[in-house]
Amino acid sequence: MLKKQQEETQKKRIMESKMKVIQKEKTRIAEERLKKDGSEEDDSNVTQKFADAMKTDPNSAAPEEADPDAPVFGDMNEVEAKELLKSIIRILNSAWDQGLFPDREYLVKEMGENISEEEVISFLKKFANKEILSFKIKTKLDKYSWPILISKQYIKRKGAALLDKAQQETENQRRSKMPNQEKYDIYISLEDFLQRLINQKKK
Repeated sequence: MLKKQQEETQKKRIMESKMKVIQKEKTRIAEERLKKDGSEEDDSNVTQKFADAMKTDPNSAAPEEADPDAPVFGDMNEVEAKELLKSIIRILNSAWDQGLFPDREYLVKEMGENISEEEVISFLKKFANKEILSFKIKTKLDKYSWPILISKQYIKRKGAALLDKAQQETENQRRSKMPNQEKYDIYISLEDFLQRLINQKKK
C-alpha cells in the first residue's frame, strides 16, 4: 500500500512538472503574439495550439503505465525538448544580461519548484550539450562550486563584449591597491574560457 501511494505521488509530481512547462510556454506564446499582432487572441486557442505542438493534452491525467522512477524529461518528444531548451536558454541569457553568473542551482530555482536539480541536469546532458556550454570559476569560494552555464547563442551575440569586459575587469584588479579577489577570480575564469573558444575556432 505504501509503495502504491509513493508511485501515485511520483506520477502526480511528474505530470505537474510537465504542466508547469506547458503553462509557461503558453503564456510566452500569448505575450509574443500580442506584441506582434497588437491584438488579443482567445486564450483557449492559444492553449489548444500549444497543446497540439507539444503533442500533449493539458487536461489529460498521468498515464497509468508511467514509470515512477523515470525522470520527468525521460519521455519528452523532440518538440517538447526544443521548447524547454528555448526556455532554459532564455533564462540563462536573461541572467547574463543582468550581470549574473548562472549555475545549475540558479537554473533549477528559475524553472520552478516542481523540477528537481537531478532532472534539470539529466535534461541538459541529453538535449543541451550542443547549445549550452559551461566553465568553472577557479576560486576557493563555495558559492561558485558548480560550473557557470552560458548559451552558445549568447556567446555568438555578445561574446566579444564579454571578453572585453573580462579583460578590463582583470586588468583593473591587477592594478588596484585593494583588489577584489572574488571579482578577479570570476573574470579571469571567464576570460580564459572565452579565449579557449576563440583558439578552438582558429584551429
